[in-house]
Amino acid sequence: MAIEITVRELFDLNRCGSDMEKDQLDTLFLQGWVRTCRQEDGFVIAEISDGTCLGFAAVRLPAGSVCPEMGAAVSVVGKYCETGRDDDFFVDASEVVVEAKGEPDKFAGDREVSRRRIRSTLFMAVHEFFQSQGFMLYDGLLENAGILTMNFRDVYAVLPEDGLWYLQTAMAFADEDDGMDLLEDLVKFCVSYVLENSRDEMQCLNRNGRMRRLKQLLETDIERKETDEMSADGPLMTWQRQVNGARFALLLEGRTFAGTSTSTASGDYAYTLMTLSLDDLLACLYDA
Repeated sequence: MAIEITVRELFDLNRCGSDMEKDQLDTLFLQGWVRTCRQEDGFVIAEISDGTCLGFAAVRLPAGSVCPEMGAAVSVVGKYCETGRDDDFFVDASEVVVEAKGEPDKFAGDREVSRRRIRSTLFMAVHEFFQSQGFMLYDGLLENAGILTMNFRDVYAVLPEDGLWYLQTAMAFADEDDGMDLLEDLVKFCVSYVLENSRDEMQCLNRNGRMRRLKQLLETDIERKETDEMSADGPLMTWQRQVNGARFALLLEGRTFAGTSTSTASGDYAYTLMTLSLDDLLACLYDA
């Protein structure tokens, strides 16, 4: 019986799969769209993408086959094979069925696809972070944050506005230092998560040593400064807080992610409210 598999799973198998796992793919079933097709060493080789990653799976068609049309949707039954070269494999097909003609001019470019994939990964990272911290997801603006924290203690919301996406959080019994701790942990978690789960996409968009700098950020303790004015100058990530006030901001590549601590009559902090643009965070990740 054929094992159904995706192009992403084939790349993962090639990178870190065991010999036993590879041997089990004596018969696999793969579906996708033809990006290119060529003659090589007397064989017809079609490159198949299926939308699960940036890469393509090289499929060696059965003897006597002709190249399918570009953009054609195909189903492939075959065997996983390694070429002997580093990180290189192909599928030796025993059967290829054209399911639909497709539209080759509808393929998006690698950079557009990479941005979309990184956005999806970032949103997953945000939810994983806050759920692991015990925050409750709220379905609207945190306009009554004090009431919300009284009932749920720590809440967050992911909200669309004018085509952009924003994140709001409210923490009960927290001051600006707690807010800065949370925001710094969030940013570092998201950076780490994206670097780990969107490696190829980040590499596609990497400019000016951005990935190297982001990796350094994960190992850096960020100095917190007090100032009357926010400045975009400085390293990749800096903290600044307003003197004589409960406002603070994280500056990441010139983009400001702000927070506010709300005081009660006694002078203690009832909660800390923070807002940041997920689109700005995305831009910081891949140097848009």
